[in-house]
Amino acid sequence: MSYRRYSAITLTIVFLIIFLSFLAELFHFKLTPITGDLTRIGMHSEFDFGGTKTEYFFRPALSKMAEIDTIDDYDIIVIGDSFSTKNLDKAWHNFLQRDLGLSIGVFDITKYNLEDIVKSEVYKNNPPKILIYQSVERNLPSRSYSQSPCLSINGITTFKPLKPSPLDIKPQPALKNLDLSLQIDRGLRYLKKVLIPNKKTQILDLSTDELFTNNSSDRLLIFSEDIENKRHLLLSDWKKIRCGLLEYQDLVQSNHKTRFVALIAPDKLTAYSKFLKDYNASNISRYDFLTADQRLNIVPLNLYFEEAHKKNQKDIYLPNDTHWSSSGNKLVGDAVLDYLTTNTEKN
Repeated sequence: MSYRRYSAITLTIVFLIIFLSFLAELFHFKLTPITGDLTRIGMHSEFDFGGTKTEYFFRPALSKMAEIDTIDDYDIIVIGDSFSTKNLDKAWHNFLQRDLGLSIGVFDITKYNLEDIVKSEVYKNNPPKILIYQSVERNLPSRSYSQSPCLSINGITTFKPLKPSPLDIKPQPALKNLDLSLQIDRGLRYLKKVLIPNKKTQILDLSTDELFTNNSSDRLLIFSEDIENKRHLLLSDWKKIRCGLLEYQDLVQSNHKTRFVALIAPDKLTAYSKFLKDYNASNISRYDFLTADQRLNIVPLNLYFEEAHKKNQKDIYLPNDTHWSSSGNKLVGDAVLDYLTTNTEKN
């Protein structure tokens, strides 16, 4: 093969790849910028899964990212994952701080260990009123899993309800990004996904189109780990997860000053389980097993989400993302506020 012919074939292949990438941008992504973590991971279109509700932010954020040596700056500390640390200015604890009036510091659960925080000298000398342990449901097996039988809980479990002193602050609406976005490299990644299917996300059919505001509102876009991390969990595993949370509670409340509160973010699959057409993908969570235990201080988010669904509240979770929308974050902040101001005894 002559050099000229080889070059012509190479240029033709390159042009064809670029042309196909352009078609992917034009007809699949429709030139819309990707904003959701699920649309980005799975190479899905924002035109299909991007929500239309306005998001709201606190600017600047009311809550602050904390360090161990600043624990004594806060009335409440949160040890949490991306549901607490991602987009700090619209996270649920901003709504809680506004409506409760107490200062809140947030620790990244991937960087700080609960035991290390509780055993630090700053914490011992000036412990917070409340420690909220927040984790997404699918990561509980790796974060809260105990081999002990958890037969006794020694910590004090009776606390006075907090009295709110609301702040006169309103969140601001976020401007939507309406700019067209031509990204040939994104088209290339989509072509790669077509040739080598990406199994990190899944799309499940819903029995209703009234839960989300996106164009594909009759479908649920989820992270595959929502299923994979729980499908093989036995009831005995859920008991060990519960024991791990109870041990954290016992450790935190042993000083008789700090109240432990578990805040478990239901996986998106769990939150919309009742609306799935595929029965094999629904009812694999035992989230209710955790909230039914009277010994454990846990905010029953499952009940709040069920009530919100009954009221036709849309986009509690972002349709293109694994996380809560700003209205979902407000719902969670309200749930925690209710728990801290009305729930006084757990025996």
